Amino acid sequence: MIVKLITGHSFKGAAAYLLHDKRAATSERVAWTQTRNLETDNPHTAWKLMAATAMDAERLKAEAGKRAGRAKTNGDVRHLVISWHREERDQLDREQMLAAAEGALKHLKASNRQAIVIAHDEPDVQPHIHVLINSVDQDTGVSLSSSMSHRKLSSWARQYRRERAKVLRDQKQLDYCPAREENTRDLVRGDKPKHRDKPRAIIEAEKVARNASNDNTAPIDRLNDKIAARSAELGARTRTTRTRHAKEWDALQSGHDSACADTRKDAATRFKRDRRAIGETYRAKSRELSRIEARETAQFLTNEKTIMGRMRNAIRLIDTNRSSMDGKPLNLLSETFSGLTSAEARLKQFERSQDRRRAKLDASRKRDLRALARDNAAERRNRLDDLAMSYTATRSTLMLSHAADNAKLRSEWKHHKALTNRAYGMLASAYDRSRQARRDFENLSGMDRIKAHAEHIRQREAREQGNTRDRDRDQER
Repeated sequence: MIVKLITGHSFKGAAAYLLHDKRAATSERVAWTQTRNLETDNPHTAWKLMAATAMDAERLKAEAGKRAGRAKTNGDVRHLVISWHREERDQLDREQMLAAAEGALKHLKASNRQAIVIAHDEPDVQPHIHVLINSVDQDTGVSLSSSMSHRKLSSWARQYRRERAKVLRDQKQLDYCPAREENTRDLVRGDKPKHRDKPRAIIEAEKVARNASNDNTAPIDRLNDKIAARSAELGARTRTTRTRHAKEWDALQSGHDSACADTRKDAATRFKRDRRAIGETYRAKSRELSRIEARETAQFLTNEKTIMGRMRNAIRLIDTNRSSMDGKPLNLLSETFSGLTSAEARLKQFERSQDRRRAKLDASRKRDLRALARDNAAERRNRLDDLAMSYTATRSTLMLSHAADNAKLRSEWKHHKALTNRAYGMLASAYDRSRQARRDFENLSGMDRIKAHAEHIRQREAREQGNTRDRDRDQER
């Protein structure tokens, strides 16, 4: 069994390919279809509903109380292909294929997603089904995770093949895909899997070259080794670049978080220190005020023992009341009269004057503390804003640098792919020319064979010179 998961963006394009014959408007190869989690059995209507659900993801998230915004995904269209061995064609039926599709969807955690199962009946290829999946949940709008999808499907396929072998009592079932078992053993040991999917272009090129080789695969094997070595070198460089990018992002974020934490900590430390200084200043003022109040109280009580002293206390209280009343004549007159006529009133007025002075000192302390907190918060905010601006500038620079690195890698991979396709094409052409030359050579006379051989050598040298120039140009790039 071979299981593949392809990610795309267009439901229309995927449905057009799956529900019709190749490069035709007919649909003879479609054996049967079945929809899942959809209100229609018509596949042509079903894919339109799936596309509408994907476009409505943000509203579905809002209604479900999910966080707005979408995770970065390659696309909402998931195309699952499940293929069996050619020898299993007579052993499969619709129910078994649907059961396999259900098992694969369950391992992908996509059982609740909208999907269309399409079975193709093509005698010249192995039996297979396609499952068109909408990655957007129709209830919550959340996209399906694509993490480790290949390993999940490989694990399911291995388990499926073992269970199928038991049910059919056919040990041969385990021999249909030995590479999967080898990959599993490599993963258990912690090694890198040996067997990986090849790009379609390379597979087609190899097929052409092998068809023209007359079973002489040595040149193809040598070319495969060179291409594999180049791919490994590019892959290692790609992984190194991505690892470096990840470390740089982590360093930037951790450095920014650390600087912000240090700024807040420093601001809190300075605020505690300055608040302690203000507290000490006002405690000193309070102690001095207590000494002044003690002297004033002693003088007040001494003055209360004589008539002239009581007059001085009353006059002093009048001045104090005048400064504290702030232009309230009726209250001032009442306070003055009470102070002149009553010792108890004078004592209360004297105590209130001391309380007012104490309250004024306390209010001044609170104002200074509020001003300190306000200034400290403003300074901390300014420093955090400066850090944010610096972080944004550095982040933009890093993004540009990483984008340049990624663009260079994409260009190298594209160039490598072009060189690979050209190499396989040249190899196939060389086989064709060699085969044609042998056929022509057999029908020539002795002298003509010598001339043909010389011409063949001249053309080969010309091709080698042309290949040398091409390699030089490729290296300059």
